[in-house]
Amino acid sequence: MKVTYKLGQHALSKEGNGNLLLTNSKGGFLNLGQPTSKFQGWFIKDSGVFKILEEIKLEGEVKELISEVYQIKRKKSVTESYMLPKNFNSLVYELSKESEVELVFDVRKAYDLSEEGREYKLDKYGKKIILCYPKEKIYVVIGNVSKFEEKNEWKEYAYLEDEKRNSPPFSRYNYLALKFKCKKIVITAGCNRVKVLEENELILKDLNKIKKAEKNSVKLVSKAKKNFAVNLASNSVLGLVVEEGIYAGLPWFFQKWTRDEMISLKSLTLIGEEQLTKKILLERIKQINSNGRLPNRIGLDGLDSADSIGWMFLRFNDVMKLLDKKEKELLKVGLKNSIELIIKNYHLHGFFVNGPKETWMDTDFGGDVRGGVRIEIQALMINMFDLTFKLTKSQIYGKLRDSLIHNVKEKMFDGMLHDGAGDRTVRPNVFIAYYVYPKLLSKKEWGIVFETALDKLWLDWGGLSTIDKNNLLFCSEYTGEDNKSYHRGDSWYWINCLAAVCMLKVNKKKFKAYVDMIYSATEQNILLQGGLGCCSEVSSASSQTADGCLNQAWSNAMFIELWKELNKK
Repeated sequence: MKVTYKLGQHALSKEGNGNLLLTNSKGGFLNLGQPTSKFQGWFIKDSGVFKILEEIKLEGEVKELISEVYQIKRKKSVTESYMLPKNFNSLVYELSKESEVELVFDVRKAYDLSEEGREYKLDKYGKKIILCYPKEKIYVVIGNVSKFEEKNEWKEYAYLEDEKRNSPPFSRYNYLALKFKCKKIVITAGCNRVKVLEENELILKDLNKIKKAEKNSVKLVSKAKKNFAVNLASNSVLGLVVEEGIYAGLPWFFQKWTRDEMISLKSLTLIGEEQLTKKILLERIKQINSNGRLPNRIGLDGLDSADSIGWMFLRFNDVMKLLDKKEKELLKVGLKNSIELIIKNYHLHGFFVNGPKETWMDTDFGGDVRGGVRIEIQALMINMFDLTFKLTKSQIYGKLRDSLIHNVKEKMFDGMLHDGAGDRTVRPNVFIAYYVYPKLLSKKEWGIVFETALDKLWLDWGGLSTIDKNNLLFCSEYTGEDNKSYHRGDSWYWINCLAAVCMLKVNKKKFKAYVDMIYSATEQNILLQGGLGCCSEVSSASSQTADGCLNQAWSNAMFIELWKELNKK
């Protein structure tokens, strides 16, 4: 299918295959494509994340998908335009000429797939239709409709993508409510009937003004035509910023996972959003828990996170010049408090330990849980000691840093840098160790470490496996929600780009071919696969695919970092 991107004065058209996504800076999103997943359609956030609309059905074959970032279009015999105005729970739908459409609803909490209580009520209010879903007390207003036919039918949708990733149910009946002719409608949803009606009327009244503001909000970090991918990645990261935090990804990681958030933050500083980065960091440092860590997900229980706290303090380096005296004091107190608690709770025999599934490789299969002493956790702690020493000038932190460096070199390095104490399994986490604390080894030693890792992990299409390709746990194909392949073969776009950044810094000439292939593969993913204009979560190891989440924050973020490193003058 033809895919066209329009940014500023430039346009780029290629043959691609995937979905288009929009966000509204309020936590809602539109995932537009063929209805092959229960996470496609229009979602809002209002006291929770709710799916509202399965699809607006307009007959005809899609000939071209067009992204202008602030709005997306599907060209059939008639062209559809979709827009989600920022900070509103509304969807603007326009057609190039008046045509007949059908509205299919699947109102529910985003993860609620039960069949109980699925009843809808329709009402007319002037030129507006009001649909009520009593189960969740959700109101949906369709504005600018004079006449309509009430269909009151249930239609089955087969979710082939969900079947591919082992995510049941693989089909669902959704409510075909209405059929009518229109050229422009505004659909608004929420929990308060009066507010929904008011917002719908406001959007209709000020639509031209709103469209102009949306168009002007598009971020262009580079005006060069060749840099379409980095501009799209930049807007994708910004589109995931919600309420002073960053969603991990869409369409189903609509939570603030602190690890993903912290890793993604540097990209914001690279595209001129330093104050936003600072604001998020100063909010998170207040949320250090009694173990000296950050919660894994903000406001939600779940797996503990061994590494997000270290990533947070690493990211403070990027905004240090922006901190005033009071904020630097908050940073020092947070660091000292965190270190004290982490030493108390996780220090053992000269190293720092984590429990099963507490690192970014947080899934379990075949007994593989990465508990114990892990290389990137040691590097993150070394950096925490180093930063505290620089801020406080207290020798104790310098000694803690030097002691841990010594222990890592003595017990985890023999020319090869081990993934864990007593664990020589080759994984890409050695690249994280360099990224976090490059002074751990010499450049020459890092070069040897990288060569060893690449020999075992490199994939010919331009990525890294998450485990040695000769390991018995290695999976060449993405297996979805059973986690068999997730950290045991699947190639993660974020770690690929991070590894390329590291290779550029260690030996730009020596690793050039690897870096070029990683950049090219990631660029292709953004432009032509999965969530078009976004970077996917993972790929199969055997060949490049767009699997997992369609729009992953740290994938976009690390691609921006790689682009910036490649274009350093």
